[in-house]
Amino acid sequence: MISTSRLKTACSILITLVLTSGCTSQTAMEGNISDHAVTQPKVACSYQDKENSLAQVDSTTLYVVSHGWHTGILLDYPVVQQVLPQLAAAFPGARFLEIGWGDANFYQKPDAGAADALQAACCSSGTVMHVVALDHPPELYFSKSSRVVPVGIHGEGMACLGEYLNRHLARSEEGHMIPLGPGLYGRSRFFRATGTFSLAYTCNSWTNEGLQAAGVAMHPTLCRTADCVLEQLPMGETTSKQ
Repeated sequence: MISTSRLKTACSILITLVLTSGCTSQTAMEGNISDHAVTQPKVACSYQDKENSLAQVDSTTLYVVSHGWHTGILLDYPVVQQVLPQLAAAFPGARFLEIGWGDANFYQKPDAGAADALQAACCSSGTVMHVVALDHPPELYFSKSSRVVPVGIHGEGMACLGEYLNRHLARSEEGHMIPLGPGLYGRSRFFRATGTFSLAYTCNSWTNEGLQAAGVAMHPTLCRTADCVLEQLPMGETTSKQ
């Protein structure tokens, strides 16, 4: 089982703030993974590299993972090699990469408390990306800890998602990623990110926006909870295993 209990305990404080501000409630996680969801037709974006084979692919798959309070985006390693080659190079041999985003102080602090949650919600000092290398398919890796939903998208949509992720991955003046320290579980690491975290724009808002960039039919709302993201996914009856 993935050991995320310390983060879940800390983040329950933050999610309480989110829920009391009018967001949807969290749902219980149970059951198995369903068939792939299907998205809307190709999305237009500023992606210009038509020579990239990814843009020519009719259909591919990403995964959305919900840890109950937090969502992230999972990509096949070969896809990451095309859209985020620097990030792929940092995790050689992986089969998939989970990518999440959040407040720099709160996300990285194992013993985060109420004061940290309040600071993240009201006056964030910056943001980070949390990247986890998976050696097994997502539905197996997270089978006992989290909910995983596969989402089918067009290759051009994946290329557009790559642009979105690149914009949120901070780089030095020399163009290099900025590693910050070890991640929360498995083979993982934090990197400095761009964007502003707040009570109105959380990690789940970021995931929602990324899915929109990929061409998934998401509502352009201030989607602040994991439930808000999952309930919008164009899927059938999707369940998950406890």
